[in-house]
Amino acid sequence: MRALKSFLCSVFLIALPASLQAQVIPGRWEMVEALTPSTEIVVKLKSGDRIEGAFRSAGVDVVRLTNPGGKELSVPKSEVRSIETTAKAGLGRRKYVLIGTAVGSLAAVLGMIGYAESVTASGSIWGEDTAGYLIGAGLVGGGIGALGGVAASAIVSKNKVIYRAR
Repeated sequence: MRALKSFLCSVFLIALPASLQAQVIPGRWEMVEALTPSTEIVVKLKSGDRIEGAFRSAGVDVVRLTNPGGKELSVPKSEVRSIETTAKAGLGRRKYVLIGTAVGSLAAVLGMIGYAESVTASGSIWGEDTAGYLIGAGLVGGGIGALGGVAASAIVSKNKVIYRAR
């Protein structure tokens, strides 16, 4: 029991700095002012509305951005609930899905080949059905890999909150 308590305390102490580091200090407008122009941002308003666009500049009490339609917008700081960057890290969802599909298919086909070779010393146990089994394994493995690719892209492309109103 004592070992379990020690282990849990150790895990808590290791995880604590990471959780504190991930939090945004409310009211730090300097983070907005330090953004590079053309950074993709999402401005969430206190009214519940949401504005997406490319950051242009920020003053003491206003943030300026260009929406996807090309219109310049100025949002007063007093109306802003939070600002997030939407810079997508990584490869993009389609590439993650393709990589996951390829890896899943390859792993499943190689696994099936290994299974067939390990069952008998005289060769494949499937005979004429070998191609069907391998294609089926490739399709199932590819589907599982594609789901893994979607999950990986969702993890990598999280928005980062850089400002939150007090």
